[in-house]
Amino acid sequence: MLVIDDGSTDDTLRMVEQFTDPRIRLIRNNGNRGIVFSLNHGIEGSRGQYIARMDADDIARPERLARQVAFMDEHPAVGLCGTWARKFVPYGPRWIQKGPVASAALKATLLFATPFVHPTVMLRRSVLEEHGLRYDPAFPGVEDYRLWCVMAPVTELAIIPETLLDYRVSLSSVTGSVFLDRVRWAQRRRILLRLWSDYIEKTLGLTPSAEQLEAHAAIHDAKIARVSPEVVMAIRRWFAVIREANEKRQFFDSTVVEEVCSEMERSLVAPSMMEKVRRAMGCLLGK
Repeated sequence: MLVIDDGSTDDTLRMVEQFTDPRIRLIRNNGNRGIVFSLNHGIEGSRGQYIARMDADDIARPERLARQVAFMDEHPAVGLCGTWARKFVPYGPRWIQKGPVASAALKATLLFATPFVHPTVMLRRSVLEEHGLRYDPAFPGVEDYRLWCVMAPVTELAIIPETLLDYRVSLSSVTGSVFLDRVRWAQRRRILLRLWSDYIEKTLGLTPSAEQLEAHAAIHDAKIARVSPEVVMAIRRWFAVIREANEKRQFFDSTVVEEVCSEMERSLVAPSMMEKVRRAMGCLLGK
């Protein structure tokens, strides 16, 4: 077990230094270097065949690592394996994030969003080393999503349909604060546009126009606000282009692409993420 200390100011350092188990190793960053540096520092310092990760405020179920190691041993073609996770707001609502399980569905879903809960993942070291893959600091806030997108063309993906981690959701967290800060949301959106453009070009051989990318981003925008009927029509036209490009390139399973596009279309009329947050906060405040 590697403990990456990124300039912590609590008792973590003292506690870890008291451990006598040689399997626990402390890696200290030179000051506070951030999540991407820490993730890559951990990869470089690790020695195992597989690399699992989680954040300090999440809770791994006791059987998590055993389940994932057994799965990876049984499926040598899989280089990235996640699990279901129970997300919870402290003293508030709880829900299970499931999503697709099979590699074909996961790769198609990556066209629009990451289906992986980052702290649940296990990576096969040989895939990272063979292709020189690491978390990319040029994609802050979505560094995990970016890594899955560059792994998808070179390995198989999987999610174990078991809840093996409890993921703490806080409005003060990196993800939570992005939803509430429109400036940070806009920055994240610009980074995602680059990510989506790269993945679409890599998998479909298609260079999206500015208009097409805006339609693509509107699916993401629907998380914080409902989109207009005109935008929905633009998204439907863009889906038709994606289907046609995939028919020519055949990177994704055509049936799966159809299912994923249909699911994205249904999400446009579902309650937005901000609506869900407001409801959750209303429950916490007794409103």
